[in-house]
Amino acid sequence: MFGITPEYNLTNEEGEDICANDAMCGEEALLNNFCEEDNLMNNISKPVCVNKICSVVIINSTNISCAYGCSNDACETIPILNGLIGHWLFNNNLVDSSGHGNDGANKGVTFVQGFLEQGAYFNSTGYVQLNDSDDEFKIANKTISVWIKPANLDGLKMLFSLGGSQYYFGTYDRRLYISLVNSTGGQLPSADRYLSPPNSVPLNEWFHVVYVVHMINATHYTFYAYINGIKQTPVSKSDGLNTTISSYSNYISNIATMGAHTSTSYKFNGTIDDMRFYNRVLSQEEVTTIFEYKG
Repeated sequence: MFGITPEYNLTNEEGEDICANDAMCGEEALLNNFCEEDNLMNNISKPVCVNKICSVVIINSTNISCAYGCSNDACETIPILNGLIGHWLFNNNLVDSSGHGNDGANKGVTFVQGFLEQGAYFNSTGYVQLNDSDDEFKIANKTISVWIKPANLDGLKMLFSLGGSQYYFGTYDRRLYISLVNSTGGQLPSADRYLSPPNSVPLNEWFHVVYVVHMINATHYTFYAYINGIKQTPVSKSDGLNTTISSYSNYISNIATMGAHTSTSYKFNGTIDDMRFYNRVLSQEEVTTIFEYKG
């Protein structure tokens, strides 16, 4: 069941053997007493505290593992793994820790104190370039999660863009902002691009933002954002979402960019930490789990 084998040597912080009773070491007993089957049945990872033993359930497709160790009531949250195709921690490098090989090329960013550990500082001239030759980012359903500390919010500042104008996520005058291309090659009307109210993006403060694009069917799609775990008002469209936009007039083949539209425009000024790119729509619960994660 779930591919877990009964090979456990579990102890708490005091070194006490929590498998002293053989009945607690069986697979079924482990599931029922420590892992809580409901968490295993969902494609999320989250902490579970049972009898003051902190157990973390990590779920990645069909791979499930349980880790134990703390004897207090506080559980550390582990980031969501399912669908993660890009994860940049910015700990002195631009390595993609998701395992998908989407490492960044440094075009002038520096590494400073971030929200979790270190972060990447964008000084209005630097940016990060990613190669998307395998089209991993050219998808309909997607979620981008990131911690940001903006130093300047005047005008359009981009956090992530693909192909120049295929799609991009960022801020515009202290509001969250998005651009997508519809099935006929047209971009969103200006009024639909704002994902949060006026003055909703703080300056010189760390906050967590999540952008979500959900293609419901061939013509209908919706997009929305979260600020510090709070969902903003969604926007719904019925003009089709284009995911094969290599024919779009402003498309720059196979290039994704962090902190800029391309190498020359709309550059972000501030610090970014823990950026994640998912090839699916994250739930409210999953967004909350990531927001509450403190490393």
